[in-house]
Amino acid sequence: MAQLLAKIMIVVFLSLVVLNAVCFAQSCFQCNDGPCISFADTCNVGWQCNDGSDEACCPDCPQSPCC
Repeated sequence: MAQLLAKIMIVVFLSLVVLNAVCFAQSCFQCNDGPCISFADTCNVGWQCNDGSDEACCPDCPQSPCC
C-alpha cells in the first residue's frame, strides 16, 4: 500500500511539473488556482481564472488587490 501511495504521489508531482513547464513555455499566465490562460486575457476586467487572480495587480485598475 505504501508503495502504491508513493507511486501516485510521484505521478501527481511530475504531472504538476510538466503542466507548469508547458504554461511558462507558452508565455501564459498561471492562475493561482492552477490553470494557465493567455496573457492577453489578464487585466481585461473579466475573470478568466476562477479565483480572479488574472485581474489582481493590474496597473490600470487601482481597485484591484495587490499581489
